[in-house]
Amino acid sequence: MVLALCDAERCVSELADLVGLSLSATSHQLRILRDLDLVRVRKAGRQQFYALNEPAFGFCSPRSCQAWRSLVPPDGPTRG
Repeated sequence: MVLALCDAERCVSELADLVGLSLSATSHQLRILRDLDLVRVRKAGRQQFYALNEPAFGFCSPRSCQAWRSLVPPDGPTRG
């Protein structure tokens, strides 16, 4: 899920599709990431959009850490 949020803010349904989980399971995982302050949420109408909270990762931010970058293909995360 963190990798799926590396390149863009995403709504729950888009994240569920990308990581292959149900909406319920995706929401549960996002709640954990939110509780850990690793993601931030933005509400737009009835939808919630999630984005990485980069400062919470410290020196190992997914956008700047070589270990994370080695996991993300140059064209971004793939579906499924």
